[in-house]
Amino acid sequence: MRWGKVEELGSHPLLFHPPCSAEVVVAKQPPCKTLPAPCLAVHTCVSCNKSFKKLWSLHEHIKIVHGYAEKKFSCEICEKKFYTMAHVRKHMVAHTKDMPFTCETCGKSFKRSMSLKVHSLQHSGEKPFRCEHCDERFQYKYQLRSHMSIHIGHKQFMCQWCGKDFNMKQYFDEHMKTHTGENRGCFCTAGN
Repeated sequence: MRWGKVEELGSHPLLFHPPCSAEVVVAKQPPCKTLPAPCLAVHTCVSCNKSFKKLWSLHEHIKIVHGYAEKKFSCEICEKKFYTMAHVRKHMVAHTKDMPFTCETCGKSFKRSMSLKVHSLQHSGEKPFRCEHCDERFQYKYQLRSHMSIHIGHKQFMCQWCGKDFNMKQYFDEHMKTHTGENRGCFCTAGN
């Protein structure tokens, strides 16, 4: 691509060439594809600190997760809506009976390779998710997220009856049973 004026560049350099790429020369710029290869920069979302290798992936993330995207694509079978056609294709697995991914340890089968990967953690005992504050490790991402509330002092589950708050949904759910009587023999007295 060639541009005659700086104004015509628009957001092209930001979208296709990370900040540490070669300097953009407007007057006699070579075709875009001949610019030096971009560095291995990591682009980080300022809202959630998730990192991306490609700038356009960061833009898609911001648009979908934090912003202004609308779900334009829908599943022909169930009419569920998605942000991208790629998400629709990924969703289509839900409508098949195929379970091509099988655990070598217990024989349980899964529709998605990622589901098998997550399941395999049960057998391996591997804990790939590490807390950056205290180095404690967890098998699953949701466990790490819940643990993080200890460090930031934010408890996301609060009982509407007595005001007790909890880091983890499972503890909150157990507590709620004390108000309904489902948890026989245990009753919350904090709200009385």
